[in-house]
Formats: sequence, structure tokens, C-alpha cells
Amino acid sequence: MDGNLVITTATKLTPNQHPKDRFFNPFRASKSTGAKEMVEDVLIQLQNYESHFKLRRRSRRREDQAIFEEAVAAVVCDLAHRFLEDPDGKIAIRLSNKSLGMKSRYRAPALSKVLPTILERLCSPELDFVQMTKGSRERIEPDNDEYSEFSVPQKPKWKGTATVIWPSKRLISLIDDLITGFDDFKLSESEELIILKDIKPETHPSVKKKSGKRLEYDDTEYTRSARQKLWEINEWLENSDITVDQSNFETPLNPHQRRLHRTFNNRTFGDGGRLTGGFWIPLNKDQRADSIRIEGDPVCYLDFGQMGLRLLYGHLNSTLPDNEDLYNIPGLPGGREGVKKLISAAISASKPQKRYPKGVRELAGCHGPHWSVMSKICEYHHAVADHFYKGLGVALMRKESDVMVELLLELKR
Repeated sequence: MDGNLVITTATKLTPNQHPKDRFFNPFRASKSTGAKEMVEDVLIQLQNYESHFKLRRRSRRREDQAIFEEAVAAVVCDLAHRFLEDPDGKIAIRLSNKSLGMKSRYRAPALSKVLPTILERLCSPELDFVQMTKGSRERIEPDNDEYSEFSVPQKPKWKGTATVIWPSKRLISLIDDLITGFDDFKLSESEELIILKDIKPETHPSVKKKSGKRLEYDDTEYTRSARQKLWEINEWLENSDITVDQSNFETPLNPHQRRLHRTFNNRTFGDGGRLTGGFWIPLNKDQRADSIRIEGDPVCYLDFGQMGLRLLYGHLNSTLPDNEDLYNIPGLPGGREGVKKLISAAISASKPQKRYPKGVRELAGCHGPHWSVMSKICEYHHAVADHFYKGLGVALMRKESDVMVELLLELKR
């Protein structure tokens, strides 16, 4: 938690989905004149198709027409964006009623129940803008014969694959004629930037079920302010001259993937809040320094040392030891990396630990039993030691993320 931790997320692939495929981004929208012209071309032809085959008895209501147009734009723009990423790449998309029918602050307007119809018509021989392989869903019946009369019967399970779409030659022709690069696209302002997640079992042992899902919430003064600040930062990033030297990567990065979100944890806006989403976040510091350029200049990497421990001292309004390196503990010479990991674990854990975290014992300076090394750490950091093993890591992370947001706004100014 030293001010440079990186959080990455990965989307689980469904069976039969190629590793190069990615899921549909329903917030993709047109930005340039060329992209808007491409969307308008497809939209006009789609509506002419509906009119010619008398597929609608009446005109759409104004709000329904707006959702229809946003869904068409999202499909066309995201397919074009995917084509720029990888001409052979495809997009996985879930089209079940459950996926499209839910109401949520996180749900894109484009994910409406009209989306499957739009895709079917864009795939028609007359339009032929999109190609599609439909997903499937299979009910797996349990074998309850193996259980006795005193056992709890098992419920049926569902196994399925996502639908996969990719641009046809006709849409590719429009892309070639009208699209010059990732700059032609943007993300819709309807996307929620402030995310609240449920409790995870690994952070709260009393929680038995697998959790960590996104939660609905009512806005507060804090969430409204946090969202506004993030919009200001994202607008700044979107319009900045940021480039990447792609020669340093086997798989090209998308330097226009810049929209940041803040993810809060444990059902409260008091925990977490880390910035996520930028293309640079999964990169290590050497990759960032070697590859990223801002207005043609290399980036400078600054690290605020011992961030987690300093935040804990600040949280308790305690005076820091007179030592430039808070991990340099008397009696543990040369064991800085081991001490660092032990202190980070002590700040984050919700109950005392009886053994070294994996790999820490081997680090120089961590000789002897766990309790012996921790007693020296607690003696030196006696001012805050009573708050070790209180699970304060995510609360301090919230403080760190607030500092980062304010720092970015100051740099912008």
C-alpha cells in the first residue's frame, strides 16, 4: 500500500469464446465527424429497412427513439473500435432477458430489450452490417439419486455461452472510409463513475457467500462531489496528448482507454475508492517510464514512501518516528522488504496472524518466529500498533484515493 499499488481486473471468458474476444462496451459513442457519419449511415439504412418490410406499425416514442439510436451507435462504434484493436477480434455480448431487463445505475441505456432485434436486423442479408454467432443456454439437471432422504436436494444449474458479433465487409468498408483511429470515439456520459461493491468473504470471514458484486445506492453529497471531480479529471485526460510506444508490448495498448472510475468496497463509501480503468494502471513503473509520453515527453515516476503506515499515523493523529524510512526497524537490519510486507498485512488483516505471509520468511532480516519479529515492529511503532489487525486497510485506501483525486485536480489547475 505504498502509493503505487495497481489493481487489475479480468473478465472471465465463457466457453467457446476466443481469448482475443472482449465483452461489449455499451457506452461507446461517436466523437468525430467521420464516426458520426458512419453511425448516421447505418441508422438511416436500418430505419429504411424497417419501413420497407413494415416491421413497425407506428413510430417510436421520443424516449424509445433515443434509446434505439444510442443502442445502434454503441453497436456500430464498439465494432469499429474492436476492428481497430484487432481486425480479427470479436465482441461477446449477453442478450438474455435477465441481462437486458434489469434496472440499475450501472446499466447502459443501450442495453435495452430492443438490442437483440437491432442485432438481428443489422445481420439481415439486406443490411449485412454485422455477423453473429448466437449464444446458448443449457439446463443441467442434478443427480439427486446419490443423496439420501436426509440430504438437501440439489437445484438445477445453467451453463451457457455468450453471443459473439463482428463487423461484416460492408461495415468494414465504412470503417475504412470514415474512421482514422481511436480518437474518433468517446464514451457516453451516461456511464456511472462511482461504483459501490458488496462485502467480500476474504475481508469479512462472517460473510459466507461469494460476493463483491456491485450495489445500488442513493446519492449523497460525497458521491455527487466525487463524481463531479472524476468527470473533470476524465475530461482533462480525454483531451490530453498522451501516446504509447507500442514496440515495448506484444499486445498493443489502447492509449485512449483513459476513463477513470472509483470503486468503493464493503457496502460503504468509507472503504476503498481506488482509481481504476486507465490503460496505464496494469503497467509496472518501468513500462510506464519507457513507453508513455505526454506531449512527447517521458513521464516522471514519483512515489510517496510508506504510504499505508503514514496514513495510519495520520488517521490516529499520532506523531511519526524521527526516521526517514518507517520500515527500518531497530533489531531487524536489512529486512526492509520483509518488514514492509508484514506491516502491510497487519494494517489490512482483520484478525492477528500466527505465521508469516507467503514468501516473507525468506526475505532477509525476518529470522526467528513470526511473533518475535512482529513484537519488534509493534514496539517501534507503539503509537499505532494497537490498530494493527483491525482491518483498516480499505479505510486508509479511501483516504489515499481522496488524496490522489485532489492531487490530480491540483496538477490540472
